Amino acid sequence: MLMTFKDDGRDGSEAKHDRESFSKLLFQVPISEMKFLSKLALCNIAYVIPKIEGIYLRRYYGLYLIASSLETKAEARSSTKAKLEEFGSEKAMGFERKHHRIHSSKDQLLSMAAHQSFHSSPFEWIICDDPIRHTRIFVIQGPDSLTSWWRVLFFHPTKFEGKLDVFVHNGMYEAAKVIYDKVIPHVVDFLQTHGEHARFQFTGHSLGGSIAVLVSLMLLIRNVVRCSMVEPVVTFGSPFVLCGDRKLLDELTLDDAQIYNVIMHRDIVPRGFSCNIPGFLISILKPFKRSLHSHPCLNEN
Repeated sequence: MLMTFKDDGRDGSEAKHDRESFSKLLFQVPISEMKFLSKLALCNIAYVIPKIEGIYLRRYYGLYLIASSLETKAEARSSTKAKLEEFGSEKAMGFERKHHRIHSSKDQLLSMAAHQSFHSSPFEWIICDDPIRHTRIFVIQGPDSLTSWWRVLFFHPTKFEGKLDVFVHNGMYEAAKVIYDKVIPHVVDFLQTHGEHARFQFTGHSLGGSIAVLVSLMLLIRNVVRCSMVEPVVTFGSPFVLCGDRKLLDELTLDDAQIYNVIMHRDIVPRGFSCNIPGFLISILKPFKRSLHSHPCLNEN
């Protein structure tokens, strides 16, 4: 069997591998590492959060369920409902307000609720604690709805956390920022409880894994936690959504082992944003979006 990898004419390079030469790129994974990865393969249960039982997590994973996105959304809906009922009760109790002011206040509240709904993340998540390792684990599910896949369409690059030479998939970045705001209280709370011993780990499936990488990097860039507190991110079938990530890892003094990406050999999703794009396709894409003109990952340099 002979495998050929071409650069589709951008620089004329070509790499050929047979079974023997390709096998040199592979190495055996220790049993201990396989057990470690299997313990973090929690992404599948993130798709069925209502069915998660705490006793199941403790028995098979040694983890304790702390919070989930469904609880957060339920609390937000309850808060909005309470405020709406407050407006109604005030009116019933005889508070005299001008008609247009009452409607204006309700309209503002409904507008706020709609705004929060639009900016809520379509990616569900759960948070678990590993008491033995003093580690809080954040698990992010992949896309399971049209709303989550819709984020992929916003693929134009934007600067990641203000870094001049690091670009990120805009749709994934926006989703990561929403999840960051939701989980940051759980990060701060764990830090206050465990102090220097606190550790954090992120994992996710498909696009959820990409978001897990972004959120973990955001914690470091924003100096919320130190590098030593963030365990390697483990993703399953996740695409890379950063351009210039090597520079960013160097800046944060992190090595390649900070990100594990477990993929199936025929899975197209992890290769979606990291493949060699043909030159003719680049010339088609650039006119559609001005930001693609200077995209370093679409240019020879």
